[in-house]
Amino acid sequence: MHTIKKYKCLKIVLPVLLIIFLLFIYILISHHSDKDSFGINDVYGNWKVTRVIYQAKGGYGELPLGNEIGRSFSISEDKIKDSKSYDTAVLEKQVCYDIDVLQYEEKKYDVSGWETLVDFQFNNNIVLDKAGIADTIISEYTFYAYKGGAKEEDPFYAPAMTVFPYKESNKDILVKKFNYGSYILERYKNQIKTGNLQGKWLVEGLISRGRGEKEGIDFIENYGKVYQFADDILKCADSEYKVSYQKEAVDREDYENINGISEGLGIENKEIYIFHVKLPDDRVIEVIPINDNEIIAQIGEQWFCLKRIKDYVEPAVYDESILNGEWKPTLLMAIGDVDPEMEANNYSSPLYWYGNSVMLDADAYVVSVSEWKTDSIQAKDFKEKYNVPQNVIETFNDTDMLHIASRKVGQAEEIYIILDHSTMLRGRNGLWFRLEKIE
Repeated sequence: MHTIKKYKCLKIVLPVLLIIFLLFIYILISHHSDKDSFGINDVYGNWKVTRVIYQAKGGYGELPLGNEIGRSFSISEDKIKDSKSYDTAVLEKQVCYDIDVLQYEEKKYDVSGWETLVDFQFNNNIVLDKAGIADTIISEYTFYAYKGGAKEEDPFYAPAMTVFPYKESNKDILVKKFNYGSYILERYKNQIKTGNLQGKWLVEGLISRGRGEKEGIDFIENYGKVYQFADDILKCADSEYKVSYQKEAVDREDYENINGISEGLGIENKEIYIFHVKLPDDRVIEVIPINDNEIIAQIGEQWFCLKRIKDYVEPAVYDESILNGEWKPTLLMAIGDVDPEMEANNYSSPLYWYGNSVMLDADAYVVSVSEWKTDSIQAKDFKEKYNVPQNVIETFNDTDMLHIASRKVGQAEEIYIILDHSTMLRGRNGLWFRLEKIE
């Protein structure tokens, strides 16, 4: 009798326990999914414009592609603040995104379908694969401004602002369209206290124009330069300086105001640590460590992000199996003697390639493409054999074994230095870029 009752009880309890268990698993999965997926709360925060990813077709205005780099935005539930003032926007014939937010709208696009892809690209004046965007589901967020008052009728105040994630899996990068093209926005970073400046550093992007030029893209002349700190020596190109260091803690906002950094440094901390690097003749370079692999440095009157050059590791795979697919230029390393007609019919500036992509497959070209030639060569011999800019070769040690691929596309000679399965350096027609594979 007791056995029968226990059996009936188990018949009732076990299904209930199973349901509770399944509900628990569902809640865990849902919570994990919600946590990982991109949402409106991930859009809120402080952002800095760092890189061009697409040159708009029919973009309008007189300023060059790349002019928006360094600009900052603060996005919150009820307000958007723009580092570009209204007066500057009027002078540049652009718009200021100082917005009192009325509401936001979220749309999801499945761009794996042709019609949705065409609509999204048309509305955003972008070609996703050329921009390096591989996601098939894109969440788009539009913030609308309150209507009424002087701003409503003023063409230099934006009526709305739209952004979407560059990758749904990365909550620290957004995409925004401007007059001339689409740009990357990177989230402000926290400074992690560090005093290690020793090593080689590569100039990767503008942080602020500081007291330098207020428009244009003259800052790209510094892109790709290599700075090396070694004990009490600073090396840059062919110059070497005896230096000393003074570390100081400062109020970030006061420091930005004193140094004319109206776009902000892209740092969240209220108090930051800086190094005054003292050179001969009473010259001083300001260096702000972010972490062990990133610093901000003053070059002239402008401020740049530099990233540590890590020791080169010879790739495990370096043959022609890597040389296929679509690749995205992510860093302009050097500019030499460029023939614009050899690049593209609409080539207008070195940043054109930032807004494009490189297809390695020969059948993607309408001009003749030669077979690949591959070689392995030490960096010191590579420098002697090929016409390579000094800063490009400075990213390697003399004994590093480089794996090279070269070919001819039409009339242009192309040479590739293979760093790993997803990163290469390319030299073509006087332009050297770092490429990253789109996948």
